[in-house]
Amino acid sequence: MPTYIVERHLQGITVRQLAALHRRVRERSAELTAQGRPVHYSQCLFVSSESRCLCVFDAADASLIREVNDEAQVPYSRILPALEFKQ
Repeated sequence: MPTYIVERHLQGITVRQLAALHRRVRERSAELTAQGRPVHYSQCLFVSSESRCLCVFDAADASLIREVNDEAQVPYSRILPALEFKQ
């Protein structure tokens, strides 16, 4: 599956709010996967000095990732295709 980065600008978010956001996205991804529409939400990186959050997903296309975030009611700025290199 292709990899995508979801960029979020979350000015003033607390750790508790960030954890709730992460949980909603993870749960919605699991629900779509259980319905036969695989979306893998692998990680979330938060850069507090910039109020920027980068979340990594694997899915057949960006529309599934958009659906996850919209239905979880989690804001995002953009969804970008990415290449992942692991050691």
